[in-house]
Amino acid sequence: MAGTGTQQVTASYLGDSTYGASASSAAALYGTPSAAITFVVPNHTYGDPPFTVSATSTSTGAFTYSVLSGPATLTGSTVTITGAGMVVMQASQAAAEGYAAATQRASLTVASAPLTVIANNLARVFGASNPTFTGSVTGAVNGDTFTETFSTTATISSIVGSYPIVPSVTGANLADYTVNSTNGTLAVSQAGTATTFALSNGNTSLTATVASLTSGIPTGTVAFYEGQMEVGSGTLANGTASYTASALPSGDVVVSAQYSGDANFTQSASPPILVLSVVPANTSVTVANAGSVVDQVNLTPAPGYTGTVQLSCSGLPQNSSCDFQPASVAFTGSTSSSSASLTIQTGVSSSAAVQHPHSDGREGPAGTLAAVFWAPGLFLATFVRRRRSVRTRAGKLLVLAFLLCGMGAALGGCGGGSSSTNPAPTMQTPAGTYTVQLVTSGPGGFSQTASLNLTVQ
Repeated sequence: MAGTGTQQVTASYLGDSTYGASASSAAALYGTPSAAITFVVPNHTYGDPPFTVSATSTSTGAFTYSVLSGPATLTGSTVTITGAGMVVMQASQAAAEGYAAATQRASLTVASAPLTVIANNLARVFGASNPTFTGSVTGAVNGDTFTETFSTTATISSIVGSYPIVPSVTGANLADYTVNSTNGTLAVSQAGTATTFALSNGNTSLTATVASLTSGIPTGTVAFYEGQMEVGSGTLANGTASYTASALPSGDVVVSAQYSGDANFTQSASPPILVLSVVPANTSVTVANAGSVVDQVNLTPAPGYTGTVQLSCSGLPQNSSCDFQPASVAFTGSTSSSSASLTIQTGVSSSAAVQHPHSDGREGPAGTLAAVFWAPGLFLATFVRRRRSVRTRAGKLLVLAFLLCGMGAALGGCGGGSSSTNPAPTMQTPAGTYTVQLVTSGPGGFSQTASLNLTVQ
């Protein structure tokens, strides 16, 4: 018989004189039997490291292994998973020790690897472009790389609120993963604003301009203040609001505008400013009690201020004066600043000495000597002119001597004498420290002052 299998075999006994005949049948094996092979491969997950397989058998024949189908490769008995899915393997045993060659199959399931995709939370203000979205991809195995992208429904004009940031991922082996995505949140908050203040309509209107620090046009109301007191309000139209005031505040009262904000914009206020700022370059100056000092006065109007202001001083000490050059300054609404030169003069003095007569009306010695010498001199001069015979050298010298003595006596005495000339009195400013007010007066009764500390030595 060829091959292996079973055969029914019957044994018969013919009997003898003592025993009778009998027969018996049984199945008998023939040929070489196959060994019993056990081959089991556990399930795996994509990304697991390579592993080995082995089979057991009742035979001692050598095993070889192969991958019949599925995402795996085999080197000897080492299996490398290349993807997710079903893998079918086979163990083949060679014939040995009365056992024929045999094979056994085994199947395993390769599960998808988990891939976590997250979008980070971000924030921006209203009217700004969306920021660059960021996130993370974790769980990639076997050197796989992925590209993460994001999407959102928020646009530059989306109102204040929260918007989802949805992540997505692409990659060559993405099918071998189970993707778990977590959305981020884009929080859109109020945008900042900048409020500026200006005067208009001949200084009668207080005007505020509110601008977004991003994009868009703020809405709402603006309140106008003089110092801490609200004097009126206006509604924004295209970012501008106005209020008509009855009069401009004078003195150290500042003006400002405060925007209340709206759903998409924060509140803001303009810096408090004076209608007209008057600031001396030097707030303290020193001068002699009969002298002068020069300072510069800087004038800065509120934006939009128009009109001509007059400059003057008050609070000056005795025997002093002040002078501004120019004495008035004109502002046109676009003038940012101007200045004037201030000169403070102290003390008053005469320009020359004054001749005073005696109290009894008499001439002084110089006057008497002048008369004594001038009279003979004039007589001799007349006599010499009439009498040519006297025109000698000695006569001429005598006449000249009398005339010169007369002139000397008139000026201060010839050969001596005294003078009653006295200097004019000098007016001096009392020494001390004074607070001088620099006053600017403008249209509509407006006035502004600044203090200057004046020290007189």
